[in-house]
Amino acid sequence: MVFRVFVLSHVATAYNEARQQQESLAIEPFFVAQPKHKELVKNIPANELSQMIINEHEYEEVAVAEAHLELTNVGIAMTRYRLEHGSFPEKLDTLVPRYLNEIPLDPFDGKPLRLLLKENQHVVYSIGPDGKDDHGKPLSRGYLLGGDITFALTAPKDGR
Repeated sequence: MVFRVFVLSHVATAYNEARQQQESLAIEPFFVAQPKHKELVKNIPANELSQMIINEHEYEEVAVAEAHLELTNVGIAMTRYRLEHGSFPEKLDTLVPRYLNEIPLDPFDGKPLRLLLKENQHVVYSIGPDGKDDHGKPLSRGYLLGGDITFALTAPKDGR
């Protein structure tokens, strides 16, 4: 018995085009990729969608990881600054160019990461997946209640 498999050329073409678009979206910042991804999903039939498209939440998870990485890098730069100057900087711009080449951009809106001074803490933060600036309020469990992705630094009591 001989079986023949026919692939509809338009389905294969659509699949390849969607994959190529996804690959190009994967290298763009989340705030740029998210609206393009939504447009891409709109144009693909629902029965083909689950097999062809990366879930939007996968892009979001990468952006969250990028935010944590950039916040950690800023935290390290701020600590180096504190060790040399005796206190944390009051503005992130102070870290450039000695400690950072530039202030990293928030993957969720493309603006520079933010710094909030509150009590004895310096909180560096990203607005997070909800796209709203919650002024350094830490991200709630599971992202359901909103909040920002934060990295808080507290100076030791001895000032060093």
